[in-house]
Amino acid sequence: MRINLCLNKMENNNGVYLLCDQPTTCPKCGARTDFKDIGNQYQEHICLSGECGFEFITESEKEK
Repeated sequence: MRINLCLNKMENNNGVYLLCDQPTTCPKCGARTDFKDIGNQYQEHICLSGECGFEFITESEKEK
């Protein structure tokens, strides 16, 4: 099960969040994130808030 960041900001059991058409924000504090691509459908995000710094993985909803 994957969680869509547009609808729900809770982490799923796999620790992977779904991307959507809205800018990705930190699921912990809501701040914007910076990211790097780590494959065709995954991105590694880091929160830009100096107080948070949460890191997480997102997955594209598109099929491979």
